[in-house]
Amino acid sequence: MPPSEPTPNDNSPLIIGPYTILKPLGSGGVGRVYLGEDLQGRRAAVKVLDPVNREMFEPKRFQREVAILRQDLGDAIVSYLDDDLEPEDGSDPWIATEYISDTTLLKHVRTLGKLSSRALATMGMHLCEGLAHLHENGISHRDIKPANIMIRPTGTPVFIDLGVAYREPTRTGGGPTHKTTANVVVGTEGFRAPEILSGDRSDFAAADIYSLGLTIVFAGTRLMPGEEGFADRVGLLDGAGDPNPLDEGARNELLGIIRDMTGTERSWRPSALDAADRFASVVTHRRQLKRNEKAMESELVASVDLADRRLTKVPPSRARAREAARRIREEYGSTGMNAS
Repeated sequence: MPPSEPTPNDNSPLIIGPYTILKPLGSGGVGRVYLGEDLQGRRAAVKVLDPVNREMFEPKRFQREVAILRQDLGDAIVSYLDDDLEPEDGSDPWIATEYISDTTLLKHVRTLGKLSSRALATMGMHLCEGLAHLHENGISHRDIKPANIMIRPTGTPVFIDLGVAYREPTRTGGGPTHKTTANVVVGTEGFRAPEILSGDRSDFAAADIYSLGLTIVFAGTRLMPGEEGFADRVGLLDGAGDPNPLDEGARNELLGIIRDMTGTERSWRPSALDAADRFASVVTHRRQLKRNEKAMESELVASVDLADRRLTKVPPSRARAREAARRIREEYGSTGMNAS
């Protein structure tokens, strides 16, 4: 669920399924995303299919996304919570996933600066392990970019937004798939692999590796694809001013992995599993795994702390307050309890 800049307004729905809507989080793809809270106080990111897009996209798109999210995809993929694809009241279909504080890798780097080489290597290992799990299940993400990686309160990165993910039917026994039409290019400008741009869609997994490589470069340079100097992307990771550097051998190995991941020839790119193993060899160099993990977590969690300090409660309108009170009375009433 890639969050664009949200614009709070009173047109947001009051209730979606069991969730009272607190505020909009953003929009992207074919949906709008809201912060919701259930009666037990548990929060969720609730993605709602935009009715404007129902005619433009396949009607079963949410079903495909839910079918993927319901699988055990590991802790590097946003967790599925609930859904209602055919609400009885005729409202828009929705999917709920874990709510992660509104902190993306994009926001972190733009706000607090580029990551150290230790954090880059550890983040690469973690995300490649998650991507390997997806690929082993025949699933390609197809829209990896800094805005689609969020940071948990623990400081660990996690992939979000599987709205355009593709499940390979030949590898999964013919389950639900999502393959766009020939005239639609999936992904985000700047992060698409060159073969995707040329119309070759025979290996989405290799394209994921390319996109993740560019994402890691952004995290280490603060430059987006297309910005001046980005063409020399690996050369920009020169370590100048690195607050938490690797030694020379480990650093050269890190640069080699990134160079291979972002190669224009897809056959030369490592698989997600191979890349994860190579990042792991950097992270565990001289048996410093825990030190490297702590470096990543402390750097990434800093932006979560910053977001939490900036978080302000959205005061409900009178209409929201009345609706929330009505809903609470109904829920209590159904359990035989009194709500004053």
